[in-house]
Formats: sequence, C-alpha cells, structure tokens
Amino acid sequence: MADCDNLFKEFNERIKLSQPKRKSLRTSRDSLRGKVREKFKDKSYDVRFCWQGSFAMNTIITPKDGDYDIDDGIYIQTDSKPEESIATLHRWIVEAAENHTNQSPTDKNPCVRVHFADGHHIDLVLYHMKESDEHPQLAHKRDGWVVGDPKEFMDWFNARCDDSGQLKRIVRYFKAWADDLRGDMPSGLIFTILAAKNMMPNERDDIAFLETMKSIQDSLNRSFVCYRPTTPNEDLFTDYSETRKNYFLDRLDSFVRSGEQALGEVNQKDACPKWKRHFGKRFPCELAEDSIDDAKSFESPAFIRSDARSA
Repeated sequence: MADCDNLFKEFNERIKLSQPKRKSLRTSRDSLRGKVREKFKDKSYDVRFCWQGSFAMNTIITPKDGDYDIDDGIYIQTDSKPEESIATLHRWIVEAAENHTNQSPTDKNPCVRVHFADGHHIDLVLYHMKESDEHPQLAHKRDGWVVGDPKEFMDWFNARCDDSGQLKRIVRYFKAWADDLRGDMPSGLIFTILAAKNMMPNERDDIAFLETMKSIQDSLNRSFVCYRPTTPNEDLFTDYSETRKNYFLDRLDSFVRSGEQALGEVNQKDACPKWKRHFGKRFPCELAEDSIDDAKSFESPAFIRSDARSA
C-alpha cells in the first residue's frame, strides 16, 4: 500500500500561507484598521475589529493565481442601530480605504473589498451589536441588517480541531482541490463545514483525506445539504442548480476513486500521479520514491472499497 503521507505534508507546506506573509498581512491590516477607526471616530462612532474567516482559523491557502482573500470584521457597538443608511456606512469605509492602495476599493453588498498590488484583497465586513444582543448583525446593502456571527463559527470549528492540526490540513487539501478546478466547486466555507462534520482521523494524511472524502460523499448522497452549524443556520447548498450539484458530486466521485487506486499502489511513484490529477501541479510528485516497503506491500487495504475501478 503506497504511503504518501510525507507528500501530503509537503503539499500542505506549499499551499499554506507562510509566516512572513501572515506578518505582512497583519501589518497591512493594522494600517487599514487605523484609517477606518479614524473615519468612524470623525462620525462619532467607536469601532472595534476582529479577524474572521480562514485567516483567523489558519485554514487559508495561497491560491495558484495568488488572489487570496482576507476577512476583517468592523463592529459598531451602540445601544441602537446607526441612524445612517447601510449605503452611507459602506461609503465611509470606502472613503477611509480610498488611498490605502493604488486601486480603488469595491463596494459590494456584504462588504467593502480593498485590493492590493500583489493580488490579494481584504474584505471589510461591517457589523452592529448591542451589549444585550446574543449575535451581531451584518450591514448588507441589499438585505439590510442580517444576523450573523463569525466568531461563533470560529469557536465551533476550533472546538473540533485536533492538537496535530490534521483537520486544518484536511481543510486546506479540499480548498487546494477546489482552487485547481475553479468553476462551480463549493466555497471554502462549505468545505470547512463538510470536513469538520465528516472528519475521519488517521495517523496518515493521505488515508485521513480519502476517508473524510468518502464520509462526505456518503453524507451528500443521503441528503445534499450543508447547514451552517452556527447563526444563521442556513443551508449553503440552497441555491445550487441540479447541474452544479451533479458537477460537484461527479468530481468528488472521481477523486474518491483516484484516491482508492493511489492507496492500492505499491510505491509513491505509481500512486502520486493519481493524487496530482486532482490537486494540480503543486502536488510534489518530484519527491515520490519508487522503492517498495515489503511489509506494506502485502498489507490488505481493507478500507478500500471492493468496487473500486480505475481512476
């Protein structure tokens, strides 16, 4: 049975955000926060900030085109909602960030996006929260004030993380797969939820990833839903057309079959192309070895489905 655990671990190093880059982003974030804070202070509002999303949870990857996104929450804490319209509040953020980079910010419905020269962007998401509120409300230009709680989601995810960091690596592997395919693949949020709910730990990442994929596949074949486990608890697959649903399920089935075949090989050289077919060029097949571990070559991979066909 081909053991590609070390190749998966190297792949994780290639796709995750480096520490120097994280430090650079924090510096950029702090400077941007200062401008937003001053703008709202001029309007008689004090705001606080909180990282959210994949950067905060340390599941972020560097996409193959370098266009990754960071989310930063801006919180207004007053006894009542601001009297200004949400469009006005968004405009203040745009004005604060206007000269922060060479490109003008984009005012989107749920956030204001600040673009950076290296290809990444920071989404500034505005919330209001009274001290008596259990959950904050997001300032959405189209939908108004919408209940949402990114911190609650981060707490839910972190409670499921293991000390070895395997769940976070598994989430990164799913995101890297989706990043390579692009198109109609699910969002990073969906993959984070599916992986956390269906995680199948193993001392080897290649086995853990395959078994988690199979668990997700079984779950979606029973019921194609992905409920956000925290407020507002909506099904994130609600807007999926039958075509998009089938596209994802077909890609998932193909990857499962490739993974089963990869684990059935006797060495890394033969197994690696089956993983790389789905993960893309960054998967480190150049490090794969063609040696055979005699003990492992006679193991019976009982976890591999008996109906596995060629990938």
